[in-house]
Amino acid sequence: MVPIEETEKAGISSTNKTRNTETGCFVQTVQCMSKENDSDTYIQFNKGRKGLFAAVQQTIQLFCNEEGKWEFRHSKLTLTVNSLTCLST
Repeated sequence: MVPIEETEKAGISSTNKTRNTETGCFVQTVQCMSKENDSDTYIQFNKGRKGLFAAVQQTIQLFCNEEGKWEFRHSKLTLTVNSLTCLST
């Protein structure tokens, strides 16, 4: 599983890992929630190199690739993920 880093401004995160029966590869589902109802969340990848803002809560999926590394895929973007941080703004 991708390590979820804890920081001073960390939100509330949960993870679940399942196996894709078609490919045999794992899928990691990560949920990031803010600590306050009126706060946003920011999922930060690879110590701040990329990320996603969302209102209150967001859920993403990471997929294992043929090399055994985790990837985040969105539209035309594919990002190899080595670490992840769930932040509450």
